[in-house]
Parts: sequence; C-alpha cells; structure tokens
Amino acid sequence: MESGRLGPRAGARSPTAVLAALPEEVAGVVARLEGRVERMLEGQGEGRPRGVTEGFVGEEALVIMVTGDGALNARSGAAALLGAVPVGRLIAIGVAGGLSSGLRAGELIMAREVVGESGCRFCSSVAAPAARAAGARLGTVYTAGHLILESEDKRRLGEAVLPGREAGVVDLESAHFAAVAEEAGVPWLVIRAVSDTAEEDLPRFLAACAGPEGEIRRGEVLRHAARHPSAIPGLLRMRRRIELCGRALASAVEGVLHAPWGAPVEMAGS
Repeated sequence: MESGRLGPRAGARSPTAVLAALPEEVAGVVARLEGRVERMLEGQGEGRPRGVTEGFVGEEALVIMVTGDGALNARSGAAALLGAVPVGRLIAIGVAGGLSSGLRAGELIMAREVVGESGCRFCSSVAAPAARAAGARLGTVYTAGHLILESEDKRRLGEAVLPGREAGVVDLESAHFAAVAEEAGVPWLVIRAVSDTAEEDLPRFLAACAGPEGEIRRGEVLRHAARHPSAIPGLLRMRRRIELCGRALASAVEGVLHAPWGAPVEMAGS
C-alpha cells in the first residue's frame, strides 16, 4: 500500500465510490483492491480532514471512504467525497438489524427503497439487476435516528414501515448516503448485511454508549467491557457477525461492479 494519488488505468471510467460507516464493513473490499493507495481529500474547507483508499477491482476504479456512524458523519463524509472526487456512481454498504422475520445473519439486502425516520424516501432505479448480481434480496432499508436493540422494538418497527411481506433492515446511515447522492445526481445503491436478526436482542448497555446521532462510542463500549467482563462474550459474537457480513459485502460489491448498472454511467442512470 502506498500514499499518494491513484493513477489512471487505460480505458477506466469514472471511479465508483464505496461508503461505509465502520472500517470493518469495508475491510473486505479494501483487501481486494489492486494498486491500493491512500490519500487525504483536498478542498474540504473548514471540515475535518478525511482520507480515502483507492484502487482497482479488475478494470473498475474504486474510491473508498469510512465516514463514521450516525447521521452527521454519514452526510458530511458522503458530501466531502462527492465534492472532491468526480465519481460515476456510489455504493453504500454496511451491517444492519433485521426487521422482517426469517432473515439470516449475513444475508444481504439490496435497497429497492430507503426510508428515513423523517419520512423521506429514496428509490434506486438500478437495484433489481444489481441485486441479482450481488446475490441479495430486494427490500427496504429503514434509517433510524437511534439504535434499535430489542427484538420487540424491531418487530413493531417492521410492522410500521415495511410494505406487505417485503424483507427489511434498519440502520443509521443509508438515508443520509442516498440523500447526498441524489443531491449530487450520482446513481447509487445501498447493500446491507444482516448482523442481528429480527428475533435477536442486542446488548442493552449499547444504548448508554451511543452518541446524539446514534453513533457508537467505542471507548465507552471498551470501558463497559472492562467493568463488566460478562459482556465480552456477547461483544465477541457481534464482532464475528460483522466479520461475516464484511466478507459477504465484499463479494456483493465485486458482483455489482459487473452488473448491468456497471455499464457506462449514462446507461446506469437511464
């Protein structure tokens, strides 16, 4: 891995942006990059400096950013990337909680529609062919303003926001990624992997470790684990789940790059 700027590859079109909230969510994609370089974005004004990782998967150029979790991080990170790099399309990936029964851990949901807590809705015109290429189920991704930890809360939320029997998951960032992409006129996809099913509870103490935008403060999680060692096995299970999801997401991204929407951008947006 080098620091610097990614050099052009013969015949390569505009790069594809890949966004994730957490490093673990995108680690599998980064590991598949050829000619990997890291650099800081330029021209960000007063915003905090942000880094990206660039490279190629086959002939496809990728620029990858970890934004941080929660609404503010998602919006500001996506805006910084799209404002600094002329990307042709955007793929947002990450883990999510299951809202519909029967979803398995590690299963992939391609967002046909992303729904925000405020009621905003974003539909992806390229989700259907991309879902087939990624081995994902079409469904709804609901972006909440806070962590949904308990199975009963996930059940009630699913009943309220999912149309019919459609598969659905909940996260903290997808509506914000989609909103920024729509504002920039960039075609987008959202792929989420199920880290906790609709029937599973997450540890309740995570609520006390969350910031105002729903983001998890990792230092608080570590301090809780140090004070309460009985929490460690559950945290390790969560980590294994996220690693499982990361591998599935990496394969999905690689598949999507060669899907019909992977044709030139003007075709993808048609």
